[in-house]
Amino acid sequence: MAQNINYKTVSNYIMEKNLKLEDFMEGKTDALSIKQKYLENIPKEEKKTKITFITPNVIGSKTQARRVQPPLGIACLAGVLDEYGFKNMQIIDSSAEGYNNIKDLDDGFIEFGLDDEDVISKLAKFKPDIVGISALFSSQFGCAERLGKEIKNKLPNTILVYGGIHASKEYREILKKNDFIDYILSGEADYTFTLFCNLYEKKENLNKCPAACYYDKKNDRVVKNHEPPGLDMNELPLPAWHLMDMEMYWDIGMPHNPFMKSKEFLTIMTERGCPEKCYFCSSANFFGNSGRFRPLDPEKAYDMVKYAVEKYGVKEIQIEDDTFTLNSKRVVEFCKKIKKFDLRITLPNSIRADAPKNLERRLEMFKYMAEAGFEKLGISAEHGDQEFLDKVIGKRLDLNEIVNSIDLAHQAGIMVHTNFMMGFPFEKKENREKTINFARSLKSDSFSVSLVAPLPGTKLYEIVKKNNLFMPNFNVSRIVYDVVNIIPDDISPKDLLSLVKKLNSELNAMALKNNPELIKHYELIKNKNIKDRKYQFKENKKLIVSNQSHGSVVPN
Repeated sequence: MAQNINYKTVSNYIMEKNLKLEDFMEGKTDALSIKQKYLENIPKEEKKTKITFITPNVIGSKTQARRVQPPLGIACLAGVLDEYGFKNMQIIDSSAEGYNNIKDLDDGFIEFGLDDEDVISKLAKFKPDIVGISALFSSQFGCAERLGKEIKNKLPNTILVYGGIHASKEYREILKKNDFIDYILSGEADYTFTLFCNLYEKKENLNKCPAACYYDKKNDRVVKNHEPPGLDMNELPLPAWHLMDMEMYWDIGMPHNPFMKSKEFLTIMTERGCPEKCYFCSSANFFGNSGRFRPLDPEKAYDMVKYAVEKYGVKEIQIEDDTFTLNSKRVVEFCKKIKKFDLRITLPNSIRADAPKNLERRLEMFKYMAEAGFEKLGISAEHGDQEFLDKVIGKRLDLNEIVNSIDLAHQAGIMVHTNFMMGFPFEKKENREKTINFARSLKSDSFSVSLVAPLPGTKLYEIVKKNNLFMPNFNVSRIVYDVVNIIPDDISPKDLLSLVKKLNSELNAMALKNNPELIKHYELIKNKNIKDRKYQFKENKKLIVSNQSHGSVVPN
């Protein structure tokens, strides 16, 4: 029986590798081949269990763009289920299906997505045995919580399972508070959810599932089972995009990077994990137990892109990797293979600015990327104070490498977007001024300056909590990047917000002045309903900077 495997012994190996950043750059990985061990006793014959995945509504500030795209995490889970005979699946992307159903929450925020009753109606028609709700971000969890309660009330026999970063890190408090939630599957659930559904199919004890978190009423305690180590992405099947309405996402046209030249886009990941431990990042923390850098081989990544192009006619790819360029050899091989598809490619999640270390190799990599269709990449500088970046944030990045990468990317013909943050705990005026001056010195094509968000499960969150630095109106379901969440050290919240707004406008006006040709790039969003952009088109089609606007939408 698969559930009798000693899963802890499977993961011992991963703790012994102890790889360093330079090892990952040279192509090593701490991925572990665990698929056969975990799923070897699940037959691939067709199963009866009916499963629904739900992406809940989204809450955001009124000054943010409303982004939606095919939920890649759900597509990956569904792909494994499909491979092992679970064919009765339904996906409800509430935020996309109800994209234009916008509710004013009267506190500077909005919620968009289907009404809960409409979701319940879809469920009642499909009659699933198991409902999986994925709330990737903390700002989604309030909606996920409310919807789950309604589902359990109307469909009490349905097994309700939650997943995602927020649920994985806050499972203890969530299960204590919400008795309607049956289980939380912690961490990557590509294999564990298939195990869970197979236990249900065979009418066996669901409490035995690896990574399952649940409330033990008898002993009044929360239990968390052993979480698997990092899977090898090369063993995963293709994401189950066939279960999704691609045309719906294309018609909306508001993915992570809304600056598109073609309607037919798709978001993919060619690696998981990040070897760094930036104290504000929930993604690296989420994947930390699952292997710090686990890439797809170039051939497997190529196969995924080839399938997307041939099956769906995709013309634009947005790669959501956290550290796409960490292994330059992999990037070059991948770019050589996909060049023939004549795609437009962007990297909304940014790259590591110092990879590879050798500048000639870095330029070579950028040139291959440009030839393959990469138009723009992002670099997350985060802060302009080197000591603060090293000792507080923990990013381990020489700021000079940001300057180098911007220059090299431009030489290759690739535009660069740069990210910064302000509002860290105990951040002083002198720290902020170093960020401002460093940002002003860069020749980037666009900028984002965001307010720091204390995400649950991060070291930053614990620091803020320990020192009572949450703003009085702090709400975990209202964590966004254009609201002051942390009490500033030597500046008022109002002045900090004003500073960030003005700096966003100043830096992007500077970029446009340095390169007037960027006006053509902003033409890509002029007909989109993006209220939060720092740029607004007027009738004369000239781009002007709006001092009143602020948000997260910048050209990527």
